[in-house]
Amino acid sequence: MMPQPIRTILNRGRFEGMEGLRSRLILAALAGGMLMLFFEVRFSHRFIAVNNWYGKIPIVFALVALVACLVAMAENRRLRLISAVVLALGVPIGLFGLYQHTEGEVEALAEVVRSAEKDSSRPPALAPMGLAGLGLIGALVAWPARKS
Repeated sequence: MMPQPIRTILNRGRFEGMEGLRSRLILAALAGGMLMLFFEVRFSHRFIAVNNWYGKIPIVFALVALVACLVAMAENRRLRLISAVVLALGVPIGLFGLYQHTEGEVEALAEVVRSAEKDSSRPPALAPMGLAGLGLIGALVAWPARKS
């Protein structure tokens, strides 16, 4: 039998019980989503990424976030915290992508809300927000529980 202080130190930041299983399943699903996002963005940005540095950001982030999802499944509290911070970076990256897709014009967002005629010359305005949403979900799941 292990003394309570040692057991507490060893169990710090661990996924426990059904909550742990659920968190790992969500992180595995997010890792799969990041992999799909990588392929989709890599295909849709194939011409943009050649000429513009910012076209590479979601491609690189999707791969980094995939690794962060896998690392977040670890039992180590610090690794999960680092993974949560990395995944949370999806929010500002998604907002930057939203700015790039709309070219900084509020009218482009208003068109989406009004469901106006689709202009095929523009990239989908809200597509980068998918990256932000996946990153936020990952950060919330990966964030380690408080020490008790």
